[in-house]
Amino acid sequence: MNRFFFSFKSLLSGKKCHLVKYKKKNNKVIIHLKNGQTVINPFFVPDIKVRFKGKNNTIELFEPYSLEKSSFYLGNGDYFILKHVQGNIRVQGGYKSFLFIDEDSTLQNTKIYLNSEKNVSCKIGKDCMFSNDVVIWASDTHQIWDIKERSLLNQSQYGVEIGNHVWCGTRVTILKDSKIPSHSVVGAGSVVTNRFQDEHIIIAGNPAKIIKKNITWKRDEILIE
Repeated sequence: MNRFFFSFKSLLSGKKCHLVKYKKKNNKVIIHLKNGQTVINPFFVPDIKVRFKGKNNTIELFEPYSLEKSSFYLGNGDYFILKHVQGNIRVQGGYKSFLFIDEDSTLQNTKIYLNSEKNVSCKIGKDCMFSNDVVIWASDTHQIWDIKERSLLNQSQYGVEIGNHVWCGTRVTILKDSKIPSHSVVGAGSVVTNRFQDEHIIIAGNPAKIIKKNITWKRDEILIE
């Protein structure tokens, strides 16, 4: 679809639209429409704010999505992909960072920090459910050095990995290099620092530990007769 027509249609949709400034530095917004068409670099994007600080950045959005009041800040060489995502997200890119959020995940007031370190990443699987105020730090942001060895101790190695169908309770914090396996639950207020391998677990605490195995969960509310 022509980006002029898409921008005009967006302005008439009733949704709040935001102007995107590409700065002529090979920055791209790519929107994959429900009808199979693709829009590249529209002048206005509904629901979300996209801000480019540097060059060679790309953000891809797959319809349908619902990201009202979400914001994405891209630095240099960042690449974000969001497939049919719902909720409210704030993402801070950095330098060649990578973000992937797979189909049908819902994230409420989630903050994802990918800045302050080169090549950090965060991958979130399908059908995940994040309650309010989940925060993901893909980097420690500041350096910690071993004085004797004169070596950097806290550089990211793996990135943050969150599997399919993961439920994170309110105010969960997920730190660099953490891994949460598919079909798992993270208890409210937990701080995740480790790479867990077994699926179908509940983890909780600070730092989070396995407190229950062989579980699954559903989005259905608990009904009281």
